[in-house]
Amino acid sequence: QEETDDFSLLSVPDEELRPEQREAKRRQKMLKGAAEARKLSQQKKQEEKEEKQRQRELEEQEKAQNPVRWLQHARARRTEILDRREQRKKRKAAASERRSEASNERMRAILSTLSGAEDKKKTADGIADDGSDFGENDEDWDVYRQISKDDGDSDSEEEAKIAEIDAQILELDPTHVPYGADSQAIASAYIPTSRDFQLFLSTELIQSSELLFQPGIIGVEGCGISELLSHLFNRFSVSQRQAMAANVVVYGGGSLLPGFTGRLNHELRAVLPSGTEIQVTQTSDCLLDGWKGAARFASSSDFNAICISRQEWEENGPGYLKEHRCSNQYVPTPQQQEPGE
Repeated sequence: QEETDDFSLLSVPDEELRPEQREAKRRQKMLKGAAEARKLSQQKKQEEKEEKQRQRELEEQEKAQNPVRWLQHARARRTEILDRREQRKKRKAAASERRSEASNERMRAILSTLSGAEDKKKTADGIADDGSDFGENDEDWDVYRQISKDDGDSDSEEEAKIAEIDAQILELDPTHVPYGADSQAIASAYIPTSRDFQLFLSTELIQSSELLFQPGIIGVEGCGISELLSHLFNRFSVSQRQAMAANVVVYGGGSLLPGFTGRLNHELRAVLPSGTEIQVTQTSDCLLDGWKGAARFASSSDFNAICISRQEWEENGPGYLKEHRCSNQYVPTPQQQEPGE
């Protein structure tokens, strides 16, 4: 610690000291210089910390009062750091070449600085002319400052500053792309336009309705309307098929698709004998006719008698249904007829 260090020999002239005391004086001089350097460094760090805190408070105040201007300043600082990093990379690349101008300049700086430092030591007060007391004076460290051409912060410090600025900018501008962001982050920062909310359809207009006839195009296992009609008509006689084909009624929202009745008529002709009369009719209100029929049936006087009571449901189970004039009465499906029957 500085309180325990003994610097008593520094005030004594060299003529009054023995050789070993002169050596001790040299060590005390170095220790005192190091102690003073540490003290100055700590004081400088404290001042820098206070200055950063003051700058941060001013930025927060400006950010709250005028966010637009703050964003401009923040982006300018960010651009300045990125430009400095780019210039340093270029200098490093140039210095790596032995015959480049940057490399020659670097070598000249090393030689001239070391030569000047050596001459200075030879003209010193005689305490040490062999360079063993190098570092006692602040000027000694100018050698490294002049050798290094990369002024400013290191890459890690600059990356930390850029990350801090990016985080602050993102608070006001969510579309900002941070430094080093990958393609996914850039894509997430894309600003959507009205075109992104438009749905462009081509063959989808046909394929979506074609699912009624060919559900297999999207991997659904099941019969389409065409296959279902084929299986159905093949189970009845020719005369029954003709009667059914002449009285086909369609309703529901799906029947309102453009060309639906024409397509259904075409499919019926494919499974029925040539010359069979086919009549496909749409109801007057395809969307609500089914609901209207159920509503009329529910408002009839015998509706309550047709409903299943709780006791009947518990006794017969959920599969039990009463047969009535509007129910699907059980009729065994005829066996598939042979062609020509």
